[in-house]
Amino acid sequence: MKPHAKKRYLTRKRKVKIFMRKTIILISAVAIGSALIGHAGVRAEKEIDYLNPAPKVEIRKVEVKEEPVTLNIEPKAYSKVIITLTGSIAAKLNNPCNLRYAGQPNAKKGKSGFASFPNPELGFRACIKQIELDQSRKLTLAQFITKFAPPVENDTKKYISFIEEKIKMSRHDSIEKTDSIILAKAVAEFESQTRVN
Repeated sequence: MKPHAKKRYLTRKRKVKIFMRKTIILISAVAIGSALIGHAGVRAEKEIDYLNPAPKVEIRKVEVKEEPVTLNIEPKAYSKVIITLTGSIAAKLNNPCNLRYAGQPNAKKGKSGFASFPNPELGFRACIKQIELDQSRKLTLAQFITKFAPPVENDTKKYISFIEEKIKMSRHDSIEKTDSIILAKAVAEFESQTRVN
């Protein structure tokens, strides 16, 4: 090869190498740039997610209406209390057993210290409660009547005899296991001729 021709060949070869290097550098730069842009895009999306929180969940309170429950604590063996001794303190104060006022529920102090109730049924119920209290004290029938209707103002002997006959029970027996409603009915009948249905 002639010297001048060889020189031209070397110059062309060098130019090709330089071009190839530049091309490789350019392709590498483009690839790196694309990767960086893609990473930035993912990061940007994440930032957008952080800036836009999830929608709020609305929590509503649901009110549940509770139906009132009536507890039948004790069997009711009576529905109507009729005081037939009209004009008596028992009738005026709805107090069929002539109880003295002692702070009974639903009662207030009435004439001569007797308890006054809104209706005869509540007065009769108070008598049952008094009997149950004396049952816990394990009184005999005679002791109960004597305490309930002391001789200073009552014919206690007649009272005891009436209750004995009415409920078929001896005066010497304890009232502890006696049906309190049956005993209260007998007391109300003697006190004010009350009928309990």
